[in-house]
Amino acid sequence: MSTKKIKVLYITDQYPSRYNPTILSFIEEQINEMSKLVEAVVMCPKEIFLPVNKTNRINRKRDLSFPDMEIKGQTKIFYPKSYRYLPGLNKKLSQYLKILSIFFTIKKFHIDFDLIHSHFAYFAGFLGMGISKLTNKSLVITVHGTDIHTRLPNGSKLEKKNIKKSLEAASKVIAVSNSLKDIVLKKTNIDESKICVISDGLNIDLFKPATNMIHEKILDFKSNQIILFIGNLVPVKGIPYLIEAFKKICQEFPDLRLLIVGDGPEKQKLLAQANGFEDKIKFLGKIIHKEMNSIIPHCDLLCLPSLNEGFGIVLIEAMACGKPVVASLTGGIPDIVTSDDVGFLVQPGDVSGLANAIKKALLKKWDSKKIRERAYEFNWNNVTNKILSVYQEILLSNESNQR
Repeated sequence: MSTKKIKVLYITDQYPSRYNPTILSFIEEQINEMSKLVEAVVMCPKEIFLPVNKTNRINRKRDLSFPDMEIKGQTKIFYPKSYRYLPGLNKKLSQYLKILSIFFTIKKFHIDFDLIHSHFAYFAGFLGMGISKLTNKSLVITVHGTDIHTRLPNGSKLEKKNIKKSLEAASKVIAVSNSLKDIVLKKTNIDESKICVISDGLNIDLFKPATNMIHEKILDFKSNQIILFIGNLVPVKGIPYLIEAFKKICQEFPDLRLLIVGDGPEKQKLLAQANGFEDKIKFLGKIIHKEMNSIIPHCDLLCLPSLNEGFGIVLIEAMACGKPVVASLTGGIPDIVTSDDVGFLVQPGDVSGLANAIKKALLKKWDSKKIRERAYEFNWNNVTNKILSVYQEILLSNESNQR
C-alpha cells in the first residue's frame, strides 16, 4: 500500500458552527486530530425547507447562510444543500436528495478520497452508504450511542431499517464502547469480525489539574465544594435523580453546590425541581468545549447520572484534571470507571445509591495522580492511530482483492 496520506471523506449530520459552536464538538475534535494523519474533508449536508412556518423560516435562513465550503485549520468543510420544496415530499425521498447533494458536491469540487467515514449510524451512516455505492469507495461507520440506544430500538420502521442496512453495508463499524458493540451484534446481522471498539479521545493539553484560569461563571463558588454536571439537559442524562440526590445530602455539607452546565428541552422542568434550592443549585447554561478547562479543575467531583450513555467523554476530561467521578453503571461508562481508585458507579435512576456514592466521594481522600494516569490512557495519539489502522486494513484488503 502507498505511503501517501490516506484521503478520508467524513460525513456528519451536524458540525460545530457559529450558530451552535458546541454541537457534536467531539466529532470535530476527532477529525482535527485525524487530520494530522490523513487528508480530511467533511460533508455536513443541509436540508432547505419551504418557509411555511416560523421555525422553517428561521432554519431556512440559517442553513442558506452556510457557504458551499469553508476551511477550519487543515480541514475543508462542505455544506451540500438539498431542497425539500415539493409539498408532501416524504422523508424516504428526501434522504436520497441529501445523498445526491453530497455526490454533486464531490463532482463539482473534484473531491478525491480513498474511503468514507460516517459518524453515527443514523443519519450519516445512511448517507455514507449511498455515497459508497455511487463512488465504489469503502465505508466506515462510528456508532456513538444515541443512534444505537435510542434510534435502533425506538425509531420509526424506516429509521431502524436504514440503520441496519447502513451498518451491514460498512466495511468496518467502530463502536466507542464494548456495550455498544454488544448491542450492534445483537440487533443486526453483521459479523463480529467487522466491528471493533475504539473509544473517543482526550486532549491532554487542554484538560489539566487546576491552574489560575477560572471561568467567570463559577467565580462566585471558589470557596465552595462543587459537584459538577456537564451535558445536554435531556431525559436520558438522568439529571432529576442528581438533583434529588443532592437535596438528600446538602444539609450535611453546608458549603456544597451543584453546578449544571448545558442546555436543552428539560431546562424548565429542572428549574422547577430545583425550586427552593436556588442558592445551592446553579444552572450555568451552555459553555463551549474549549472553556471547560477553566471549570472542571475547580470542581470537587463530576457526576454523570445517565440512564444510558454511549461512552461518557466528560468523565475522562474530569479525570484528566485529577477529579474523581460518580456515574451510572450503564453503557460505555464501565469501560472508563474500572476501579474505585477513580470514582464510583451506581445503578441508573437510584437516588439513594447516587446520594450515598456522592457523599462517599466527597469524604474520600483521592490520589489525583492515579486518576490522571487512567485518563491519559485515552489520549488522542492512541485513539487516532487505532482509527488509522482500521483505514489501512480496509485499503490493504481492497488492494489484495483487486489483484
